[in-house]
Amino acid sequence: MIYLSQSTSSYPLYTLAFMTPPLRILVSFCMIACCVIGHAIGGNPSLELITPTVGTRGSAFSVVAKGAFLKNVRSAVFYLPGIRCEKIETTSDEEATLHLVADPRCKLGAHAFRLLGENGFSELRTLTISPFPTVQEDKEADKQQIQRNQTVLGTLEADDVDYFQIQVKAGERISAEAVGVRLGVSLLDTTLALRDPAGTVLKRVDDTPMLNQDPAFSILAPADGNYTIEITTAGANADAESQYALHIGNFPRPYRVFPMGVRAGTESDITFTASDGEAIDSFQKRMLFDSGLLGSRFVELVEGDVYCPSPIPFRINTFDPIFEAPEFSKSVIGSGAVPVSNVVVSNVVEKKAAMVPIAVHGVVREAGETDTFDFAVHENGTVALEVFASRLGSLLDAVVEVRDQNGNVISSGDDFDSHDTRTVFETNANDIYSVSVRDKRKNYGAAYSYCIEVAPLHKSVTTFLPRRNRLSQVGQTIAVPQGNRTLAFMGVRRDRLDGEITMAFEGLTKGVAVDCPVVPKSQFVVPAVFTADAVAPTAGSLVGVNATLRSETGTIETGGFGQIVDLVNGPADAIFQLSSVDRMAVAAVASVPYSIEFVKPKSPLPVDGTLDITIQVKRDAGFNAPIDVTLPLLPDWVDCPAKTRIPADKDSGAVTLRANMAAKPVNWPLVAEGIAGLAESSSNSVPGGAGGGMGMGMRSRRQSAVSLTPVSTSLHWLVVSDSPVSGSIHSVSTEQGSKVEMVCQLELSESVPERLVATLEDLPNRVHAEAIEVSRTDKMARFQLIIEADAPIGTFDSVVCRLSGILNDQKVSFCVARNTKLIIAAPGASQKDKTGRPLSPLEALRLRKEQGNK
Repeated sequence: MIYLSQSTSSYPLYTLAFMTPPLRILVSFCMIACCVIGHAIGGNPSLELITPTVGTRGSAFSVVAKGAFLKNVRSAVFYLPGIRCEKIETTSDEEATLHLVADPRCKLGAHAFRLLGENGFSELRTLTISPFPTVQEDKEADKQQIQRNQTVLGTLEADDVDYFQIQVKAGERISAEAVGVRLGVSLLDTTLALRDPAGTVLKRVDDTPMLNQDPAFSILAPADGNYTIEITTAGANADAESQYALHIGNFPRPYRVFPMGVRAGTESDITFTASDGEAIDSFQKRMLFDSGLLGSRFVELVEGDVYCPSPIPFRINTFDPIFEAPEFSKSVIGSGAVPVSNVVVSNVVEKKAAMVPIAVHGVVREAGETDTFDFAVHENGTVALEVFASRLGSLLDAVVEVRDQNGNVISSGDDFDSHDTRTVFETNANDIYSVSVRDKRKNYGAAYSYCIEVAPLHKSVTTFLPRRNRLSQVGQTIAVPQGNRTLAFMGVRRDRLDGEITMAFEGLTKGVAVDCPVVPKSQFVVPAVFTADAVAPTAGSLVGVNATLRSETGTIETGGFGQIVDLVNGPADAIFQLSSVDRMAVAAVASVPYSIEFVKPKSPLPVDGTLDITIQVKRDAGFNAPIDVTLPLLPDWVDCPAKTRIPADKDSGAVTLRANMAAKPVNWPLVAEGIAGLAESSSNSVPGGAGGGMGMGMRSRRQSAVSLTPVSTSLHWLVVSDSPVSGSIHSVSTEQGSKVEMVCQLELSESVPERLVATLEDLPNRVHAEAIEVSRTDKMARFQLIIEADAPIGTFDSVVCRLSGILNDQKVSFCVARNTKLIIAAPGASQKDKTGRPLSPLEALRLRKEQGNK
């Protein structure tokens, strides 16, 4: 008997830009032993790899974790139920043994987890669960004999070839599946080969559509005897740590499924095919899916009591199914579907069409084939059409076109987040629409199947942690020091929605709180400040985020958290293995010997002006490292220095914010981040993380760094306002070696300082003007320009007047008369009119012509 058990884990629906840890050694590693007086400084645990990477369902087993700062690791935290950590034995700061138990109902496949210590969470890694007992590769054996339905754990280096034998009878199934890239360790691209007892190659497999870079096969043995399975690398690029798992046995191992989706709550016939030719291994099963499992899912396939070692990607929906017609040129209603309705089209003809929502299942089987089907909608509105093919193990690179009843293309699509396509368009209830689908590369065959869903547009909102560094997992966990604050960026992804979003955090560990502002409808990232009590226990949890969006029409939409973590990446921004998680890792960690805070901004930042804000540092006794401060999230057209260093002998520092002319008035949540920097001359200094305050330093394999956890200020509000000053300066024409007066007309409001210093900026070289003092009531500022004899000749049109002063104990400045023109000519060559106004080149030419005519 064959049946399918169902898993609730979501299949990834998209890929994003790759992230891979660079090989990099942080400076001053030798200073590990130089701890600050009274404080033991350590890093958050770094998990580089585990050995082995596979465990057996329903058993207890141990894995060795290797990395850095593992001595104080307390637990392994898994994102899905089914695996628990019974005990951790630490042998050194670089190695720990995890004693794990996988429940009998534990989900097969990859399980994401992190290590948790007193300094926070590690990077995310995965542990793979097999239904079979594991056996270690015997490097000494020529051809290692394997019992059926075992998982071999081995390594490949350079051009190694490992050989395994299995004894079978004629007609029995021989299945093998390699897990290399999917272990999430390295880009180990493997190939499999099967030889019969005489040594003839029966099967050779490289990539498998359903398993990407990992190969698999399943055939029926043509004769009795010992069959040999070979595994090697596709590119001979493996090293000593390139681990693989190889499942060998008689388990079902399809490489294609049709249909690739079903309607939940109804029975459907599913065909699983493993190979073609004389030894075809194919079977069919009528199956029923629970209506509670909707979307893209992994399902577990079992025949008798033997499981396929890797779950099968599947699409589960609530839509009427449509299956392609035998001639493959159009689609008709398939068995088990709800009958279609007759739809009157503009009172002209009566035509049958499937009513949205629908799911269309087909295969591009023949050369040049384009499949088409018709649909209609119950009411006017926005419809989304999405292809599920490549993501579910099909070879199809889908291209779709949507046409109206007159044959006009109203929408089309190629790739979206993968080779699959998504397109959104408006529909009318009085029309019939036609959809065509083909392969972009004009390929075809039984493996080019698809499931196309057409439904009213589903709007959604999702929160996530934006990547701070594309080359690492930096910033994807949150560590909050006791009695301190930590900054996190919360991103939001709106799909066809517009409106403000509020976030609520569920499952925070005791003593941790969050200050997260509302996300305006025009914004996609906000700073969230996590705070831990001074007595908060050093503990962590996986935290859910509930997002609520209220649109301008009053509609309320809700969503959760979704993070894509890249594990294995390759060239050309390719991602080969990722993990998708629905909660973020937040921990209260051991205290650090410093904190930072703003002196609350009391004055606005004027457009085309500057504002100095003060940041105070509080240090524990004996802590004398400098603090590097950044303001990593500012409004558009507002900037500041990339890093401001507060020296070890100072308790405060000023950061100058500057608003460009293009800046817009806004109230902005302002947060600064600080981390201990590397002192210029101090043996007690603490090396800080890389990235100018953007996070902890990155570690390469077998490298580590000492770093304190970054801390942040509390959240304050910065007001960017229109400038309260205005002014103008008439263009000035003068000559080398002269003096000339430049007058700036002023209009100052009551909100500026009583006394201001006026300066001219962006003057050309060897042109000077002393700063002058003006009052709030002055209507002009008179500058005396000194033009040296060797000053450059030409027109300089970027002169600006800056007014600087102190407002509410903060330095502020305003720019007026921007882009003032200064013309410098050679002695006796300047041109002016009777009033002294400088003439433009064209005006000067006209004047010379007039004078010549006289």
